[in-house]
Order: sequence, then structure tokens, then C-alpha cells
Amino acid sequence: MTIETPGPHRICVTADGADAGGTGSASDCVDVEVVETLLECGDTCTATVSDGEVADALFVGDDIGKEVGLRVGDAAPGECGGQDCVTGVDVLFEGTGDGGRAYLFTVVNPPFATPFREARVYFDGTEITRSCISNLLSHSEQLPCRIVGPWFNGGTAYFVKFAADPKIRYR
Repeated sequence: MTIETPGPHRICVTADGADAGGTGSASDCVDVEVVETLLECGDTCTATVSDGEVADALFVGDDIGKEVGLRVGDAAPGECGGQDCVTGVDVLFEGTGDGGRAYLFTVVNPPFATPFREARVYFDGTEITRSCISNLLSHSEQLPCRIVGPWFNGGTAYFVKFAADPKIRYR
């Protein structure tokens, strides 16, 4: 079996058998996540993911010590503060490393972009209201945080700094 569609999937199997005691079967299921990009993120790592014409995102991680998966995130209606989201990115940390810091820089292109004064960022369904002091990973501050501003092409730029595997959505 090959699953190529990014996103969550449930895989179930059933084994049938027979022995001297008779016939029987056993079933089990497992949930898996398929990502578009998978990278080893020991010291510093970078990767990009794109939502076609809507948005492009750059991920940068520092001392995460885990594998990182990225994919464009499907947003449920109303997931962005009761309104529909423009786009999103799912970041999935896998492994036993103790985790470091990461940021996701996303540009939503016109005509899809929300005007930057109305733009919002949601982290696992909760709006991030804390502003980042710096766009440097080495700068210590309370996470998650965000910076939102206009982009030169008329789009909206979102900078989100975090230290956990989030589902980030943009409005």
C-alpha cells in the first residue's frame, strides 16, 4: 500500500488464521501523517513549502534534534477566529530530541492576502497575539510570537517563531 496524499490517514489491517484450536482473526489500526517535505533537523535546517499561487513558506530550525515534516495545512471552516483561513502550514516534529527553536516565514500573495492590519496568525487554533521582539532565532523571548506586515508585491508577510510542532493558520 502506498499513500501519497499529504495529511492524516488511518491504516487498518486484519489477519485471518487457523490452527489446531480453530479459526480466528485479529485487527488493528494506526494513524499516520504524510508530509510534503521531511528533513533531518540536527543543528540548523531549512525547507520550503508552497500552497500554489496562494502562499510560500520558509521553515528554519535551530538545534531541534528531530526530524521535521512540513505540509500545506487544510483549515476547517471557521478555524481562524470564527472565520475561514487563507492558508496554513503544518509543522510536525518527530523523534526524541529535546527540541530547539524554529520559525516559519510565510508570504500570502495577492489577491489572496488579508490586508496586514487585519491579518491574524493562529497556532493550533489559538490566535498568537504576542509580537516577536526579533526575527533572530538566537534572541530569547516568550514563544510562540509573531510579526505581521505588508510585503513588497502587495501581499502579507507572516513571521512566526515557536518551539513546538504546531498547526499554523493565517487569516
